[in-house]
Amino acid sequence: MSEEFLSEMRRKWVPIYILVLLSIVFITAHLVLNYIHTKNSMYINWLIPLLFLAMYILFSFSRLLKMKIPVYTYYRVIRCVKCGYEEEGRTEGKTYLFFKEGKCPKCSGDMVVVKIYKKKTLKGIAK
Repeated sequence: MSEEFLSEMRRKWVPIYILVLLSIVFITAHLVLNYIHTKNSMYINWLIPLLFLAMYILFSFSRLLKMKIPVYTYYRVIRCVKCGYEEEGRTEGKTYLFFKEGKCPKCSGDMVVVKIYKKKTLKGIAK
């Protein structure tokens, strides 16, 4: 998912969520006023599922606003085959396990990639 797609989703769905929530508020007010004037329990019976629908829409709306884009950064660990000296850093380009990465700064032995992993960070967008 890209930032453009996320901003397009928000641009499209935020007004819809707001309009639906406002309509639920007006319908709720109408049902409450009708119950007060008529004392008919039918209005309260319709009000309960309407409030559950409002809670579900609020939950979905909050999830849309909190959505973030995962960004992965790849790291590698290289180790000297002679002395065991290790270095850790970001990897660039094509790196694979047991790839020779140069000479050891301590003993001039071969440095070999022993681990490749990724870290995830979440990136939001400006509203």
